[in-house]
Amino acid sequence: FSLDTTWCSNIVSFYDSSLNTTGWFWDFGDGSSSSSQSPFHTYADSGSFNITLIASNSCGVDTLTSQLNLMNFEMPNASFTYVEQLCDPSVSFVNLSEFYDSISWYLGDGTTSFDTSFIHLYQDAGSYNVLLIAENECGIDSLIQVLEIDAIQQPEANFSFSINECTKLVNFFDSSLNEFSWNWYFGDGGTSFEQNPIYEYQQSGFYEVM
Repeated sequence: FSLDTTWCSNIVSFYDSSLNTTGWFWDFGDGSSSSSQSPFHTYADSGSFNITLIASNSCGVDTLTSQLNLMNFEMPNASFTYVEQLCDPSVSFVNLSEFYDSISWYLGDGTTSFDTSFIHLYQDAGSYNVLLIAENECGIDSLIQVLEIDAIQQPEANFSFSINECTKLVNFFDSSLNEFSWNWYFGDGGTSFEQNPIYEYQQSGFYEVM
């Protein structure tokens, strides 16, 4: 007998070429069988399978076994996710593709990579089209995601204050830029985490406030 496999398909056609045969029994090597003369069979998985044909007539039987090597028949499926770092233009890329032999990344800034997962540092803010290509012997699949890199704005600390000479209460007024938390050190051991605190000094003097 002979067989024919369609490229990147799990369907195999078997062709009987036995002589003086009136009965056929095919064992496809995966637990399935057929009594057709020239059957086709759909395999659930790739791999190596021992194919056995038992040909018979009224005078007896003859058996032939041959090995089928069924290669991967799944098309690749390109997929990935990414995680942006807080206040940092570096991005972690994680490959989630399936059924691939090789992958290629095009990160939108002229950089390429062939790693599975990695961290990339973008030099400028902006929009970047990130392309992932997954390949195997059956074909190619690709995925594009748009990545937005924001400008990195470092905080700029600044404040003013006003003093009530009678009560020794000092009003502090935050005028910082790009901040989301505040740590005040009043120079006498006192601290505050408020944006615009009011603080009472116990003694007169000079204090370095941060």
